[in-house]
Amino acid sequence: MKEAIYPNNKLRVIIRDDAPLMFANDSPVYRSVEIKLTDEQVGLLKLNWIGMTNNNDYYESITNSSLCEGFNSAISQIEEGLK
Repeated sequence: MKEAIYPNNKLRVIIRDDAPLMFANDSPVYRSVEIKLTDEQVGLLKLNWIGMTNNNDYYESITNSSLCEGFNSAISQIEEGLK
C-alpha cells in the first residue's frame, strides 16, 4: 500500500462579504485568510491512498468543509463586546 499524501501546512479560508450585493446591487467582496496548521492538524488531514488504475494512483479527496459548531456563538460574543 502506498503512503498517504499530507497537505501543505496552511489552510486557506475564503470569506465572502455580501453587503455590496445586498445594499448596492454590486458584486460581493472576498478576502482570503491563511491559517498555519500544527503538525497534528496536518496529520489529521492526510489523504489515504485508495488504489491504482492504468498506472495512476488515487487518493481520498476533500469534497466539503465547513466551520464547526460554536463559530456563530463566538461571533455573537465578539459583537456583544463591541456594543
